[in-house]
Amino acid sequence: MMKIATLPLLLSLACGLVTDASQAPAGIALVVSPTALTVTDTLHLSLSNVSTAPAGYNLCWVSLQRKVAGRWVFFPWPSSRVCTAELRGLSPGQTAHGVVVLPSSLHPGIYRVRTGIEWPLNGRHGRQREVVSQQFTVLP
Repeated sequence: MMKIATLPLLLSLACGLVTDASQAPAGIALVVSPTALTVTDTLHLSLSNVSTAPAGYNLCWVSLQRKVAGRWVFFPWPSSRVCTAELRGLSPGQTAHGVVVLPSSLHPGIYRVRTGIEWPLNGRHGRQREVVSQQFTVLP
């Protein structure tokens, strides 16, 4: 597994921003399950790469967005959440898995998960891209 430090990408994810980001390339997908759950349940993440080039990722560095009046609004994680500042390599044909426990401060509603990747990963750094999951529902 390739690890590359990329603090700017990881800090931008922690703040709910990805600098100079564009949408993920075709072939990179973030899927969450289950699609209906309650607060403090575990959300499973799967990041798949069926593109033609490796991607850099860290599934600990994700953000939540809540749909409010038709717009996606950043929802901050509790400050007790700790992640390492590393970038892992995801080769074409591979899928990475992660889990996050939803914070108890979530309100019922429609959410999605967002993360940043670097693609194509060429041994050092790729272009920063944003990947978003399908939406899921947090029940009361």
